[in-house]
Amino acid sequence: TAMLAQASQRASRLGGAAHYRVHHRCLSEVCIVAAARTPIGGFNGSLSSLPASKLGAVAIKGALRRARVPAEAVEQVWMGNVLSAAIGQAPARQAAMEAGLPESACCTTINKVCSSGMK
Repeated sequence: TAMLAQASQRASRLGGAAHYRVHHRCLSEVCIVAAARTPIGGFNGSLSSLPASKLGAVAIKGALRRARVPAEAVEQVWMGNVLSAAIGQAPARQAAMEAGLPESACCTTINKVCSSGMK
């Protein structure tokens, strides 16, 4: 619980872009400030017409909005998905560009099927 309290304190300090100008290069303090996911749909269901990159972009934008972090402050994206067939190369990169993140952001696609979110 001490770690949770410390993480909570750090996250509360991350209210705006000023923090990133000062601390964004400090690798000793990594803090998850928000999380978002895409809706869960059924196979060939109502979400099937939307490309995975667009759904990923919705999740990225949602996480940024919740954390009040500007898109230009993002340096890395780690994103996973369950079914990779027919979604093209580098789905994390596609989603990041669709979400308006800077081209300099490094993007990593995780392929651990249902366990991708645990990475």
